[in-house]
Amino acid sequence: MTNEKIVITGRGVITPLGCTIESLWSGLLAGKSGIGTMDFQSFDESQYKSRVAGNVQNFDINFYFENDKGFKRQGRLTNFALVTAKMAFEDAGFTFELKKGESGKATYSVKGINSGRCAIILGIGVHNMDISEKYHALLIEHNGPRKLSPFALPFIPTNIVGGLIAEKFLLTGPSYTISTACASGTHALINAFHMLRSGVCDIAIAGGVESCITPYVFGGFDSMKALSRNPDPDTACRPFDKDRDGFVMSEGSGLLILETETHAKARGARILAELAGGAMTSDAFHITIPNPTGESAVAMLHEAMKVAHVSADEIGYINPHGTSTPLNDPNESFIIKQVFGDRAYKIPISSTKSMLGHSIGASGGIEAIVVLETILSGKIHPTRNLVNPDSDFSDPYFPELDKRCDLDYVPGSAREQRVDVAISESFGFGGQNGAVIIRRY
Repeated sequence: MTNEKIVITGRGVITPLGCTIESLWSGLLAGKSGIGTMDFQSFDESQYKSRVAGNVQNFDINFYFENDKGFKRQGRLTNFALVTAKMAFEDAGFTFELKKGESGKATYSVKGINSGRCAIILGIGVHNMDISEKYHALLIEHNGPRKLSPFALPFIPTNIVGGLIAEKFLLTGPSYTISTACASGTHALINAFHMLRSGVCDIAIAGGVESCITPYVFGGFDSMKALSRNPDPDTACRPFDKDRDGFVMSEGSGLLILETETHAKARGARILAELAGGAMTSDAFHITIPNPTGESAVAMLHEAMKVAHVSADEIGYINPHGTSTPLNDPNESFIIKQVFGDRAYKIPISSTKSMLGHSIGASGGIEAIVVLETILSGKIHPTRNLVNPDSDFSDPYFPELDKRCDLDYVPGSAREQRVDVAISESFGFGGQNGAVIIRRY
């Protein structure tokens, strides 16, 4: 294990606010929401209580690649990943050599890269559910597997997404997927950080991808009463607000190109920032509810700062999990107070999910990019819909714990403020905790 700096040289993003960094960042700074009325399509709308979602609009993979009949059968999540990977490589200054095999299938060899030293580490909370549910419906309809395609199974597992990125870009280094619910994207970045530090590879593409707004997944969250039942897409997601009533389900992708500093400098790369470190813990408490005492999350943040060699006084911004659920927001506020003490009230905190919704496994990757843009621009986006902060919240089981939502959540409008070191936090079902720290280079 070395102490070499791990740097960020490229990023690619797909969100309900658009499929470019510019559309995402300008939208967030303007307080614009990408959340809309749910397009139920094949859903029976009457069976669902929630009515809103953060869908990516006007996405067409053929705009980015030569047309391939495989795109239609490999799932929306996979197509998000392929496009975002291409965006990230291009943003990092790489070009491609277009090749065609005997079958005519196009591949994009990344020029100037040692393919065996490039890792692919993806965070995906749920597998290709659109493919899974489509074939499950056929199975039931035909009372057996007669109508199942031979491609029914291979495109469903989460690991196939990284495998298809490797195939498309001819990358032969390590490739694997991490599935830790809503912490998946953040955990993927932490794994990439340690893999680069260990010397296993020189460069990695890492982050989160998700597209699971399907009858089964949407319906499952709906039946749990985890989703907002506010029918107004403009006001449904309201983190830290007294009137919050659940999260808004979303989709998207956020991938970063990470490199050792030596590798980036050797190829003359533009270095955007440093991924200074990160940490992960488990609550060991409940399948969906966060530990009310926040012990393991507090330990995780302390460990992340230790790995990154930064003090609590250096943290200039926190991008929280900020889901707009009754338990997460006060619990997260309490955790931040435990870690930073009185200084917690001086650190700007703003929820990206207030405008994008919750993209499950993709959220950690997208929000890490948001933190990066915060550092690069000297601007902090607002928390949308924060009208009545839940500043008198009291935990019914632990009333002695200060879980009031009374911190600086940057309500109203964007703020100009230099940020040198920032944290992106993620918390997932099953008590999965994670955070990455990004530092100005």
